[in-house]
Order: sequence, then C-alpha cells, then structure tokens
Amino acid sequence: MRTPTDRLLMLANRILISRPDYGKLYEKYRLEYYQEHREELIENSRRYYAEHKEECIKTVREWQRNNAEKVKANRRQWKKDHWEYCKEARKKWRKENPLTNKEFTWKYNDKMVQTLREKSAEYIRLHPELKEECAKKWRENHREEGRIHGESNRLYKAGVIVKVPCKCGVDSVMMRQIDYKDAMNVEWCCKECGWKKIKERNRQKKIDLLKKI
Repeated sequence: MRTPTDRLLMLANRILISRPDYGKLYEKYRLEYYQEHREELIENSRRYYAEHKEECIKTVREWQRNNAEKVKANRRQWKKDHWEYCKEARKKWRKENPLTNKEFTWKYNDKMVQTLREKSAEYIRLHPELKEECAKKWRENHREEGRIHGESNRLYKAGVIVKVPCKCGVDSVMMRQIDYKDAMNVEWCCKECGWKKIKERNRQKKIDLLKKI
C-alpha cells in the first residue's frame, strides 16, 4: 500500500517528465537549497554513514562491481583534473615509504620484464647515440669491472679462455664474469640464461638490502 509520501513523489515525477521546464526549475531550487543548507546536509550525511557504515560500504562496493567501466572512467578523469595534486601526493608517499616503494618497483619490474626489455630495445633503436653514451658512463663508474672485462676478452682472443656451449645446450652464447677479482673466472651462457642469472643476482642484492634496513 502506497503512503501519501509515495503518491506525492509519483505525482512529482510525472510532472517533471511531462514538463521538462519544471525539471530545470527543480534543479535550480535544489541547487539553491543545497548551497543554503550545505553544512547541515553534510552533517546529516556523516551521521547517517556513522550509523549505517556496513550497509553503506556494501552498497558502494556492489555499485562499483556493477559499474566497473564507469568507476575506471571516473578515476581517470579525476586524476586528469587533479594531476598536480596526484603528482605531489605520489612524491610525498615515495619519500615517506622508500622501502615499500622499492618493493613495488621490484615486483613491477619482475612482472613486466619482457615488456620493459622490448621498450628499452626499441628506445635504443630510435636513439642509437645513447647506446655509446650509456656504455661510456658505465665504464666511467665501473673502471675496475671494465678492466677485468677487457682482460678476459684478451685472454679469450689469445686462446687461454675457451668458448663452450651454454648449460641449456644453446651454442649462441656470451661470456659473463663470475668474479671481478679474477679475469679467468668466467662462464658462457645464452641470452635467456644470462637474463635469469642477472635477475637472480639482483634479487639477492634486494634481499641483502632489506636485511640491512
């Protein structure tokens, strides 16, 4: 059975549907009312949320599940409209949580390693001058490692170091330095096995860093 309030609301909806100009007038009065009673309405909303918190959360999550695309679009639009605020907030969070930020970065790099490798190769292809610049910078920052690399290459050309296939059976291999204190201490591995070893070495460095912190 409909209450008088329900009947009044139905009548109001019929009027708004039949007379679009009334709808504009209604929106105008509604906005004016909100502006005049803003603090009161906010306080009522907070009180209602405090009394029905679980119900409100459940309703919001259900709506988000049913309108996933709209939620994503709203978030993208909000970030676009508040880009400077988001930028400063991210910078502040990274500064306050350096360790957690590193963990997120490591996980992302492990997950996207193939994509990042392809992007890096594409970038170097488009900017070939950067390859030599990066190599020069690496040699300047790792003089001892560069010296050992050069010595190992001279030993290989002299026939002292012998090239062997990778452990996985691939013949196309590259020489990797196991110990930078000894030029003879090298191993031969294919590109994929080399990346796996680098990844494992970096993971061990991360573990050691976490232990220090």
